[in-house]
Amino acid sequence: MLDVFLNAASAKVIAATWIDYRHLSRFNGRWVTVNVLWEMKPDQPFTAYW
Repeated sequence: MLDVFLNAASAKVIAATWIDYRHLSRFNGRWVTVNVLWEMKPDQPFTAYW
């Protein structure tokens, strides 16, 4: 978690090939992802999966 205020939070996820920045909101007592911004790490090639 990068920051939490009441029912809103920002988190950073460092995975093997990318980095996520997530916006989260607490809804009915549980945290849910509202938005994700991601970027491939510089040494990783981009491969679309869709």
